[in-house]
Amino acid sequence: MRLESLRVRNYKTVVSEAELGLDPKGSVLVGANNSGKSNLLKAISLFFKKDNDQNYYTRDKDFPFNGDSRQKTSFIATFSGDAEGDPRDQQIFHDYEKLRSYITDASQRLRGEIQLSLQVSPSEKFTYQFFPNQKQRSTTGAERTQFSRLQTSLVDQLLGSFECNYIEAQKDAFEIHERILMPHVKNRAAEILESHKSQLMNLLDEISEDMNITMETSEISNLSASIKLPPEGFSELLGNFVVEVDDASNTPLGMKGHGVQSTVLFASLPWVSKQVAQGGKTPIWLIEEPEAFMHPSLAHQSARVIDSLAELAQIVTTTHSTAFVPQAQDRVIGVKRDEGGTKIEKFRDYHSATLSIRSSLGIKFGDYFSLKKTNIFVEGITDQKYLEWVTNLLLNVESAPMEVQEAAVEVSRAQILELGGTTGLCGFMRSNYKFIKPEHAVVCILDGDDAGKKAAKDLNRYLYGSEQINFIANKDYVLVRDGFEVEGLFPDEWIIEKHEESEGWFEEYSVDATGNTVTFFKIKDSKKQSYMGHMIHRAESESSEGNYAWLDRWAPVLTVVGKSLKKKAAEL
Repeated sequence: MRLESLRVRNYKTVVSEAELGLDPKGSVLVGANNSGKSNLLKAISLFFKKDNDQNYYTRDKDFPFNGDSRQKTSFIATFSGDAEGDPRDQQIFHDYEKLRSYITDASQRLRGEIQLSLQVSPSEKFTYQFFPNQKQRSTTGAERTQFSRLQTSLVDQLLGSFECNYIEAQKDAFEIHERILMPHVKNRAAEILESHKSQLMNLLDEISEDMNITMETSEISNLSASIKLPPEGFSELLGNFVVEVDDASNTPLGMKGHGVQSTVLFASLPWVSKQVAQGGKTPIWLIEEPEAFMHPSLAHQSARVIDSLAELAQIVTTTHSTAFVPQAQDRVIGVKRDEGGTKIEKFRDYHSATLSIRSSLGIKFGDYFSLKKTNIFVEGITDQKYLEWVTNLLLNVESAPMEVQEAAVEVSRAQILELGGTTGLCGFMRSNYKFIKPEHAVVCILDGDDAGKKAAKDLNRYLYGSEQINFIANKDYVLVRDGFEVEGLFPDEWIIEKHEESEGWFEEYSVDATGNTVTFFKIKDSKKQSYMGHMIHRAESESSEGNYAWLDRWAPVLTVVGKSLKKKAAEL
């Protein structure tokens, strides 16, 4: 049998209703602190207790403080099984159908599914029912008694077909080993000893006989003694087994750190699960924050152990570690809490699933790229150097236009990231912008040539079409001078003069009929550094004399970028 889902109402932080649908490969509950993740694990554990004789549930502690006091805490579990194959499942389904025959208009379930409800009264009494709020076909006392007995038997069969273990975050791994692992070790050891029972019995008889002979020779005739096995069998003979861990020094588990203890604990669960399954039960592991006390490297390794455990058992975990969040979103259950209590939500992708974890840890997606609060993406290293140069220049002079200086301050605070050309920038934005946009202020600077304009158009089409994200000119991106790369931001007069001096630096070059306006040009890659050095030297010379006319084309780019970064940063 398998537990497919559990609906919870009026339990701890769950007020209205929360339904957990469990994935066959293991389910992971993800959410902020105090959202109710652990309470959902405890709800599953409570469902399998069968009665409340050990005060697993107390009304004062477990009923929601803002719940309707007239209501009961209630759960509805859906189970599935192999009604045609497994003999134990067959018996459960046979009895379930027999119980159904007593009910008028029993709702039809999918073949191979069973629903069982649990209600906990204000007096803390547990009541399990297969067909709650539905009338029986007959009202005779004998048939009501038969129905009640069959229902009680079926509850015992169904719940007894599971072994549910809850491992808390603040766990004592050594104590859990004693509680979970050692009983199974002793049972298996006892099975091995059983094959040597005759030899052991002969030994005990021999010792008993010797004792009795000694008493007889001492004229103690009214006494005799015998040594016997305990009624519980060989397992009671066995003392404590010791788990030792060899990690350069061989020491008992209890002497290791909590992280190592937890790792060894998780490594024992597959073997324990096999023993539980061999005993005819389905193991369920409810593991709260398995990463507790672990170094991140151990957490990743332990996550693989827990994933492999899903082949042998049902697993539900809670976590605050991205190491334990699977890429398969069907396995991730979002848990959030609002004024109405704990609620379940689904995540669209892995990034969404881990967002609350990363936010609580202060980790952003952009941290993987060392992004700052504000960032400028450029096509290449030349663009980055020009931008850093002009910004530093404007920060160190007093007579530049105020608006441009203010923009330079904003640009200087930003991280400038070059992305290996137009293709690299486009690929990076396609893959990462939807994740970076909510966390960081970003503006792209694109060349105004055909490649830059095509990149802006393609990104706008892709981001809006795939992610419904607008990519807007002079907000999300800035195109430099129309038809030119960044080198075209300097005055035409300077470019013309440089062409006259060093024609060999130019791969392409053209002017209009007046000869005073450059219509297009392209610097050879091998000469870009030389061109940059020449233009920077000339701009710095002009600036030292208080002449900033050369900024005419730079100013709009800097101003738009600076204002956009400032506005975006304020909106984050």
